Amino acid sequence: LSTFKLFQDTGNVFWGAMAKGTISKVDISTGEGRIIEIPPGKSNTEDIIKDKNKNLWLAFLGDGVCRYDPDKGTTKFYTTKNGLSNNTTYNLLEDRSGNIWVSTDNGISMINPATDQIRTFGLSDGLKIHEFNSGAKFRTEEGEFLFGGMGGFVRFYPDSLLSYDKS
Repeated sequence: LSTFKLFQDTGNVFWGAMAKGTISKVDISTGEGRIIEIPPGKSNTEDIIKDKNKNLWLAFLGDGVCRYDPDKGTTKFYTTKNGLSNNTTYNLLEDRSGNIWVSTDNGISMINPATDQIRTFGLSDGLKIHEFNSGAKFRTEEGEFLFGGMGGFVRFYPDSLLSYDKS
């Protein structure tokens, strides 16, 4: 299986985002590893991050986003049925409040893991582009997010955007 993204966890443990809804976990100090299938297992895993609660978040190329608890082996999916802007997802970033931001084929969505609510941002919210690309993400030391896609990139401070959204 192909690996699209590597994420270093604690110590010498690495997670791999792989093809067909799979992820891998490898301890490079011992050589021990395993492949974990995340049903439905039909889409490539484009990105993988770990949140402050030690859950893994997976961006799928067609199946939305999945929150995976590696200790319990449980999953929770977020798709267009829940309000995600598109099920073709590329990149994930966690903000200082613990929200998960997702770049997609149709804008950016923000998932609040505490409430499972999703807020979507698109062209009508001022995004200059709406179709994003894999591997085009960055968080600055100041907390600014950058997501790249077709036509350039967008940058924003998630905290400022959400405080503006509330007023």
